[in-house]
Amino acid sequence: MPSQKIEYIIPPASKAFCDSIRYAEGVKVGNMLYVAGQVGWNPATGKIVEGGLREQVRGAFTNMKSVIEHAGGSIDGVVQLMSFLADKGSDRPLMEDFNIVVEVQKEFFTTGRPCGTVARVKQLALPDLLVELQAIVAL
Repeated sequence: MPSQKIEYIIPPASKAFCDSIRYAEGVKVGNMLYVAGQVGWNPATGKIVEGGLREQVRGAFTNMKSVIEHAGGSIDGVVQLMSFLADKGSDRPLMEDFNIVVEVQKEFFTTGRPCGTVARVKQLALPDLLVELQAIVAL
């Protein structure tokens, strides 16, 4: 039995998906929230955001923000951000794609300055996904 209470965070738009695979979008332990990898898709429709990397990054941050707020936090509480960029669909160097992540990140973060990791991966869970963002948040 864990010594701290564990709370599973599932925003309403993700409930059907999460229930179908026994999954949580976030796990809250004490004053920390561990946000599962967020991608550029609409959780209500299950469709991937169209428009390329920039729009998928914006969708991933939107989904991340929803999970964090559902847990009672703020996106500026993100202390660590992990960015995984798919090799598919880009002939740009990794840092050029990561700069797109950073540009969109600035639309969401007003004061937060998370530390982070960026990696290029061969493929994400679905072939058309271009980015996945994972976070640890102080609440």
